[in-house]
Order: sequence, then C-alpha cells, then structure tokens
Amino acid sequence: MLRRNADLLPFIEFLRGADAIQRRRLRDRGAGPPYNQRMRAHVYVTLKTTVLDAQGQTIANALRRLHHPQVESVRQGKYFVLTLADTLTGEAAEAEVKRIASEVLTNPVIEDFTYKIDA
Repeated sequence: MLRRNADLLPFIEFLRGADAIQRRRLRDRGAGPPYNQRMRAHVYVTLKTTVLDAQGQTIANALRRLHHPQVESVRQGKYFVLTLADTLTGEAAEAEVKRIASEVLTNPVIEDFTYKIDA
C-alpha cells in the first residue's frame, strides 16, 4: 500500500533531526585536526640480516612456483602506524617513536626497525 507524502512527513522530520544530531556530535568531538592531518609514525620491523628468515624463504619459494622468477629473495616483517598526540614536537615525537619501537614493537636480539614520521 502506497502512503501519501503527508503520512511520511513526521518520519522525514525525525530523520532530519537525527542528521542534525549527528552533525552536532561530529562538530563537538573536538577541535583537533582531522585524522589524515595528524602526525603519524610509520614503523617497519624486520629480522636482522644475520637471522634466518624461514617465512621469507617460504614466500620466495612459493613465488618461484607461481612463475615469478624475477623475485630473488623475500624478507618478511611487520608494519605499524602510530598516530601521535598533537602536543608533541618533532624531536619529542622522534624520541617517543624510537623508545616505543625499541621497547615494545621489536625484539632487539633478532629484529631491527626503521621509521618515518609524517607531520
């Protein structure tokens, strides 16, 4: 059964009110910059070159079997993206990322890390 537009008006008004509430909530979440403008650190963790990378060798062998002979070797690792607080300066952010990477994200006996910080 088709409804007349007059019957739908209360429902439409309800939806408009819900949209206004959502816009207000998004506006009131904070004055910080949007996600893609925050300072982010990209941390790459790989096994040291002296450590046998069995998973990397398995991947390389699979690639050869799948007819990708141009890949000579594979080293597997981990990748982390850290979104940093807006209050950190460049030097403080770098020190914090180094500390986190060396103490939390890696096993310093068998892993190395590199990082890049985007402002």
